[in-house]
Amino acid sequence: MSGKMFVLALTLASLSGQAVASALLGCAETSRLPETSRSVEMDASSGIVDCVVSIYLHREQPKRRDEDSLFQVACSGSRYSFWQQDEALCQCSNELGDNDIFIPSLSPIASCPTDSSAVTQLRTPFRLDKCYSTISPTRHAISPAVSSASECLSHCSTHAHASFVREGSDVACTCFDAATFGEPEVCGSEPSTVAVYRRGVSTHGRKKKAARPKTKNVKQAPMSVCEQGKNQCPGVAGGLQCLDWQNDVESCGGCTELTQATVSLYPAGVNCSLLPGVESGKVSCRSSKCFIEECRVGWTLIRGTCVKTLRRR
Repeated sequence: MSGKMFVLALTLASLSGQAVASALLGCAETSRLPETSRSVEMDASSGIVDCVVSIYLHREQPKRRDEDSLFQVACSGSRYSFWQQDEALCQCSNELGDNDIFIPSLSPIASCPTDSSAVTQLRTPFRLDKCYSTISPTRHAISPAVSSASECLSHCSTHAHASFVREGSDVACTCFDAATFGEPEVCGSEPSTVAVYRRGVSTHGRKKKAARPKTKNVKQAPMSVCEQGKNQCPGVAGGLQCLDWQNDVESCGGCTELTQATVSLYPAGVNCSLLPGVESGKVSCRSSKCFIEECRVGWTLIRGTCVKTLRRR
């Protein structure tokens, strides 16, 4: 890790109305995967999401509507999934093995370096949310002794957030219910970037009345007045602006000028031009995803991500 700080702080996701509990822990060397892992055959065009949850269509029973028919979990029955993008390899295991040293991914979809795998913990109420410059817990904070991010999530099961910090060989876990966040940043863009994960409250199996919060306590974003094809985002100096999340290179996939007061009201986007190693003017936003065409000198384009070229001594 060379002194890099990686803070994991973990949002319950849902697919087709059913909770999909999984949390991206980071990237780790594929050569150190546990020997007990099993491989799951995937299509060459698959991605990390397919390794965790494989969506498929029932051609023989197209009218079937029950939730179980809408998706299957590729690593069902396992505690962890390991996705190696360059080999389109999905592996599942109940063990982390010695793969307990993670590096921060450069984006929410886990842009891991070559020969490394994106490690996802399954069956957990936490999920990767956003990244910030800083984070300071303000309520109900405890710091249990742990040796891995997985242990940290287990200890923080009754808290709203879990943060796991690895700086060099030192690790630290903090469980908390509230915090003060700094400015949103691209995950992994700086050594001290804080990757935030948030614990969600599952409403699965509850009555709708009990799961619905009181209207007067719910803070909502202002009603959008944007034209078709554009979405509303808060501006730098207050106010609102209409942006094309599908194609705007500076607000790709959502809003980028978010503050502590607005971060829960709008989806967080990415300023593609600020991605590490990207050559100026050589990146675009298509379908809410950043597409890099060229990297700066000293960086190499690998699987859609600029990776810093290592100097040989």
